[in-house]
Amino acid sequence: MEAHNRYQIADDLAAGIASGRYAAGELMPSYQQVVHKYGVSPATARRAYQILRERGLVLGIRGRGIFVTGPGSAPEAV
Repeated sequence: MEAHNRYQIADDLAAGIASGRYAAGELMPSYQQVVHKYGVSPATARRAYQILRERGLVLGIRGRGIFVTGPGSAPEAV
């Protein structure tokens, strides 16, 4: 059994967004960083970020990463 479940991780990351630790437009930790920090599988890290996407808190951009959403926060395309 994994130490954290996807909902706990999503709530922890959401708290970081709410507190300003992760600002609008800022790059979130990578899946691999979440895997190492929480001791979970890559699938659990992906599911946690899916929860944040469903809540409208983050936006994933293929090849760039996962960014905090907010007014004027969309990263410019390269």
